Order: sequence, then structure tokens, then C-alpha cells
Amino acid sequence: MAVVVRLAAAMISAAVLMQVNVATTTHRPVVIGMNGMVASNNPLASEVGMSILKQGGNAFDAAVATAAAVGVAEPVYSGPGGEGFLLIYVAEEKQVKALNSIGKAPYAAKTDMFTRDNMGMGPLSSIVPGTFDSWIELLKEYGTMSLGQVLQPSIEYLERGVPQYPFNRRIMLQGEESMRLSPDKTRIYLAKGRVPEVGEIYSNTDLAKTYRTIVAAEEKARSLGRRKAIEAARDVFYKGEIAEAIVKYYEKVGGLITAKDLADYKAEWMEPISTMYRGYNVYTMPPNSSAIAYLEQMNIMEGFDVRALGHNSTQYVHLFAESIKLSRADRWDYVADPAFVSIPTEDLLSKEHTSKQRARINPDRASDFEHISAVKSLGQEDTTHLTVADSHGNLVSLTQSGGGLGRAEIPEGLGFWISSGMSWFDLETDTINRIEGGKRARWNMSPTIVMKDGEPFLAIGTPGGQGIWQTVPQALMNIIDFDMNIQEAIEAPRFVDTPGGSELRMEGRIPVEVRELLSGRGHEIEVLDDYTSIVGGMNGIMIHPESNALMGGADPRRDGYAIGW
Repeated sequence: MAVVVRLAAAMISAAVLMQVNVATTTHRPVVIGMNGMVASNNPLASEVGMSILKQGGNAFDAAVATAAAVGVAEPVYSGPGGEGFLLIYVAEEKQVKALNSIGKAPYAAKTDMFTRDNMGMGPLSSIVPGTFDSWIELLKEYGTMSLGQVLQPSIEYLERGVPQYPFNRRIMLQGEESMRLSPDKTRIYLAKGRVPEVGEIYSNTDLAKTYRTIVAAEEKARSLGRRKAIEAARDVFYKGEIAEAIVKYYEKVGGLITAKDLADYKAEWMEPISTMYRGYNVYTMPPNSSAIAYLEQMNIMEGFDVRALGHNSTQYVHLFAESIKLSRADRWDYVADPAFVSIPTEDLLSKEHTSKQRARINPDRASDFEHISAVKSLGQEDTTHLTVADSHGNLVSLTQSGGGLGRAEIPEGLGFWISSGMSWFDLETDTINRIEGGKRARWNMSPTIVMKDGEPFLAIGTPGGQGIWQTVPQALMNIIDFDMNIQEAIEAPRFVDTPGGSELRMEGRIPVEVRELLSGRGHEIEVLDDYTSIVGGMNGIMIHPESNALMGGADPRRDGYAIGW
């Protein structure tokens, strides 16, 4: 991609305006930038990422800074003790790469230790943290700045105080009762005896101290070079002072994480998986991500004239809902940690399998293709997404999870919580996603990068539990089939299909006549609010194919903001 700073602003404005589609009403215009773009689910985090770009950092530097800042402004969604999936386009290599930082079950974990309650809350729910290592890997391999530089904005906010945002307050209120069970959570987040009001300031000097300890190790090793210094910072977390504090805490409260669990952990670079949809190469995370399910959905839908069906028409919603059910059944049967099971990825994405799946759909009646014994939340509120682009053509699509403000454990004095990721395993011992020590659970996060004619076109993603791999393809079809710009595609009404049944949950903006006709076909309809985070909190960046202008969009269903430069 050409360096966009060399383009004339007038040329960009004219080219972009000709492309703007007004198919759907939006709360805000698409954001357009020439030099860089950051989109996240919090304005403060987006601004932090933009500040790194303006200092001369690249998209990878800015992504780490943004990810850390989300953990400051919306601590439930992000932090060094969480986990996630990361997809990047490296312009210099002209290649899409994937980084898996999902935490692993402690080696000592065994099924008979767990119940539905303790696998979702309390010390046994904790998995080995992976997010921090993903920050290290991205910065070390492709960044240009030090860890101290990209963490500095977050450290300042943690010490000086961060303002409370509306969506974060709502999530804090949901977790308030369980937060009161933790002295550290109460001291940090309920300092006034209650959840902070919107606009009030709260601080977290414990996490600031943790970050300063890590950065000090990097500074001490600076003479060894940037990469070695960043590795020294990593060692403090996984083998040194921070690791010792984590282990000491779990020994005290009866958890399973040991020094060996932490020392052995490593985020893993992987080959992304992809499919071709109407001339666009759609790249996403391989299993243990569930993203393969949405690629299967798109393969099925490519066999229909989606544009002719009409956006969110009765037939469009029906066919796509049926494709969700089909792909969900495959997900249940085949998706787990590839280090523990063999996954027929190529077969699942083959045209032969797609044709067979498409032929199973009754065009006039809802069907039951599923055999699911466990139901997980569609809109679980502990995940976030961010996208970053720079003037060099690099792209980042990052989805990460914090593990739950109320549910997750926060080791004493460290200021961050360890994700309660054991909840994503199955308690049954006869499933491929069963609990095993050192294993990664099946996760829903599905960051995405789309290429067109060998050039980067789009980075996008969303939180939303099992709804993630249902709503990302809806946004992609909004763009590819219905010519929406990125903001329109994100704001357009969405729906999700409830696992284990035929219930369709859809935003109230989908016309009542569509809902009635779907009900007549056997779909159980639940009408949601017009804009609800149950269907995610998406953000993304499109690259204009002619001018290379960066076009950002963010979801009003959360406090999302895109900032362009």
C-alpha cells in the first residue's frame, strides 16, 4: 500500500465521498485519516494509540499501547492477565500472520476438580495468563518502540486517575456484588463504597507499580538491545517478581497456577485460515478459535444471491440463521486445541463440504441441526476488540478478554486479574473441549483481516461471546454484498442465533413484518433493544481501494470510537 501521507487531502476527500453509501442511518460519519487510524471500544484507549502513531510508532506499537489503555479505561476487558487472538498484516512482508495468546489450563487441572460454579468464578477458574506475552511478542518482532514507551500513557492514567465511562460503569454495576468479595477489587474500584459515577476519577496504583517494575527490568537490560530488553521485561512477569507474587497468591487461596505453568507459557505464532468470498480473501484465526465457523457460514452464503435477497430480509435472515446452526454443529464436533486433537480444517472449508451443508437447508422452514449439551452466553461482557492501521500499510486486528471484573481473581498488590478462562472448557469428559492440563479451551474471538487483489482492504472484529462468529460475517456481507462503508456496516441491525435451539435474538430495528414471517417459518424470535451490546461492540478499518485513505468505524453499542490522523 502506498504511503498515504503523500496523497493530497483534496484527492482523498473527493474519492471517498463518491464511495459513501447511505443505505443505513448512522450515529456518526465514517472517520477518515491519511496517516493512521485507531479504533477501539473506548475513546481514551483510541487516543492513546493515536498518540503513539504521532510519536512515530507503527501500528504494532500503537496496538500494544491501545490494548494496555483499554485495560485502564475498561479493566474488565483487557489487562496483562487476560488472553486473546491477534491477526496482523505486515506490509514489508506482504503477509497476514496470527498470534494465539489464549491462556492454558494449569498442568494440575483435572475434570473432577470442577463444577459449573468454580470453573467460572474463584481461584480454580483461573488460567495461565497470555495477554502480556502477546504484547511482548508483537512489540519484539514488529514494533519499533520500547515496552516502557508504549506503557507510559497507561501508567500515567493509572497513577493520576482515569475517568469513568458509561459502558464501563454499567459492567462494573453488574459485577459490584462479587467485587466486594475481594479486598483489592473493593479498594481499587469501589474506593468510595460504590461504583464510580460517569466522569468520576478512579486510580489503580497497584497496576502502575506492576508496570513500573516490568519497565525497570527493560531499562536495566537496555544495553543488550531492544529485543533482549523486551525479553527481560517478559521474564519479570513469567519467571521473576510478578510470577512469584502470582504463585504465592494461588498457593494461599487454593488455586492451581504454579511457577512451571507460568515459566512454560508462550504465545504462539500460527498460520491464519482463510476463505475466498466473492473475490475477497477473508483471513482469521485457526482453531482453537471458533472463527472457522463463520468462514463456513460465508462459504454457504456464497451459494445464494445475497444482494438480491435484500439486507435483513426474511429470506436472508432465515438462510443465514440456518448456516449458523450448521457451522455451530461442526464447531462443537471439531474445534478445540489443535495440540490435543486433530482438526480437519481443510475439509470443513472445502467446497464439497459447503455444498453438502447448503443442501441441508430447508428454504422455507427452520431446522434443528444441532446436538449441543452446554450453552454459553452469547453476549458475555469480558472481551474487547481494537484495530490499528499506519501509513506504512500495516494492520492489526486484536480481540482480547480480561476474564470478568467480578468473576476473575486479582492477586494481592498486583492490580490486575487473572482471567477466569476455565469457564470455556466443557465439564463433560467425552468432548474434545474437555479439561486437560496444559490445554487451551475453545474460544469465540475471531479477529479478521480481508485482502482484495493481494492488497489489504479491511481489519475488523468484535466482542460478544458466541455471537462473535455470527456477527462478524454479517458485517462482512454488509460491506461486500451491500456496499456499506465501515460505519454503516457496523451500525446496521444485527441478530444472533441462540445455541441449543431455534431462537433468533434480533435488534428491534429489524422490521416487525420480517420478524413475523420468520416466526411463521418456525424461528422463535426474541426482540432486543434497537442497539444492544448483546450483538457485540464492533470496530474496524477499511482502506479505500483507490486513494488508500484509512476509513474507521466504531460501534455505538459500546463506547467505541475511531480516531484518524
